[in-house]
Amino acid sequence: MAEQEWFRKESWSLEDEADFFAHLKRARTSYNKAQYLNIQAVTLNSMEDSNLAAAAIILAQKCINDFPEETSQIAHSHCIIGESYEQLGKIEDAVSAYLKCIDTQRKFPNYLTNAPTKFAMLVVRHKLIQQYASAAEILNEYKRFNYLPCQLFQHWGCLAIIADQSGYENDAKLFAGLALDAAHQLHSGFAKHPDLGLVADRSSDFYKTLEVIAKRPTSIPLNMQAAKDIALDMPEREKNPDDDTKCRMALKAVGINVNSIHDLVNSRADYPTAIPVLIKLLSQVEKPNIKEEVVRVLGVKSAKRIAEIPLIEEFLSIPKTDEFHHVKWVIGNTLYSLGTIDLYFDKIAEIVKDTSHGTTRRMMVMLLGKSKKNKEEARKIALELIEQKDVQGHAIRALGNLRSACATEAIENFLSSENEWHRREARTALKKIQKYPVKENG
Repeated sequence: MAEQEWFRKESWSLEDEADFFAHLKRARTSYNKAQYLNIQAVTLNSMEDSNLAAAAIILAQKCINDFPEETSQIAHSHCIIGESYEQLGKIEDAVSAYLKCIDTQRKFPNYLTNAPTKFAMLVVRHKLIQQYASAAEILNEYKRFNYLPCQLFQHWGCLAIIADQSGYENDAKLFAGLALDAAHQLHSGFAKHPDLGLVADRSSDFYKTLEVIAKRPTSIPLNMQAAKDIALDMPEREKNPDDDTKCRMALKAVGINVNSIHDLVNSRADYPTAIPVLIKLLSQVEKPNIKEEVVRVLGVKSAKRIAEIPLIEEFLSIPKTDEFHHVKWVIGNTLYSLGTIDLYFDKIAEIVKDTSHGTTRRMMVMLLGKSKKNKEEARKIALELIEQKDVQGHAIRALGNLRSACATEAIENFLSSENEWHRREARTALKKIQKYPVKENG
């Protein structure tokens, strides 16, 4: 039998706890530590033991408290806490944790969990009538991320029960039919994993409730196929499209058919005909998560020398609020990917010097290191920024890429920094400078 990994313990004695934290202390990065805390919490939750669920809450909360900068893990931690409270029967606490998870996902939409569905299932299971409207709204917000039959079964099933108990019998029947359609699917849609996410249990109370709703006669005749087309959000039927539908329709007009703008984010293909459309959408979409995805898909070769100025203008027009914080950071990341800083160097210089942009300028600070025609000015700016705590590591990397020999002393100060990433960036930058030093004026 393979030896159990130290961060997947299925018990939690004092010895287990001491061993876990001894290993955790030696973990290399804050990301690793946050990840190990969450994995251990999930493992304890999976044992379905109240004492272990309580321990899981402590571990997940420690991840949130100790590593708030690890945004890829924080939503997951909140979701774990929600699951644990649900196991312990603390329903109000579970609701609170799931809603915190969903709020975190809105701020950092690249890191998703199954909290939207878990929250809705909790609301339906415990008949939390006061949460019905929130649950329905959240389900619809995250509908496009549900692909597997089991996800669609729970999504439509929750909407069916909420509609039924709210007196919307036609909607309830329609949603129940969609849920049962998903439950009866025999193939996941993935060629290499045909059984992934199929609904195996058709004896649950949830399934039986949906069967009852689906068979119930309605007072108004219902064309089920037409109604299903509308419920499935067919683009050609949209009269007042939301942001995601607006993107789909605009892309379809230039011959690009996608289920969601998100499909292009993970595509390796280039799409030159879509670039003008995407640039126009940039200022038209309002939801932060959709705007962020439009920005991401502009980080392709065919957008070079076309998208940069619109992206910078969008960055400057977006409000400096928590809601749009990550969108602004992603704009910087896309500009870094395009890498054509010298075409608009003065605009980037102005942005990175403006401290009111906070950490959203980080990738633009790193972009200084890609300058070819303005190296001297880029070096001076990066040397100034190395004193600002929220962009220090990024300024170090820029100076390393600029091979700035005059920055050696400033970078050496970070070799003993408490921040492990800063130490690593300093070592890398100094190696580059020592190998290919560039002597600057001044």
